[in-house]
Amino acid sequence: MAAEEPREDAGVVLWGHRSLDPQTSVEAIADGLDERRDAPRFPLNEDCEVLFGMHVQRVPVGDVSSSGAMLHGVRHVIVGDILRLCLDRLPDQPIPARVRGISLLGVHVSIEDGPGKDLWQSALRGVLGSDQPTTAHSG
Repeated sequence: MAAEEPREDAGVVLWGHRSLDPQTSVEAIADGLDERRDAPRFPLNEDCEVLFGMHVQRVPVGDVSSSGAMLHGVRHVIVGDILRLCLDRLPDQPIPARVRGISLLGVHVSIEDGPGKDLWQSALRGVLGSDQPTTAHSG
């Protein structure tokens, strides 16, 4: 049986029924990350401690929003895991976060609703300044 040959259709390389369109890939990642992708994101050049079970990891935070963050270098987690984030600005107040996605860019987390989200947004006001948005629609 001959190997399937790729074919081009409107500039998109197709293998059988699967499209390798980069825009489709971006949309699939965004869908998988849900509400985190709706909130504006801001770069943050700080580290935080990530607590997961008995593990403690110190990792850089790539970017933040009012509802989540992207963390670089977190190991041994899967989508759905609950982590606790200890920002240097709030070292004694771990903030619960859920792993929403894992990509080559990092581990994408959303902050769990409740008191932790209020702490997170309070910390962001200090990091981003009072003129930066800290709330976004989550739908």
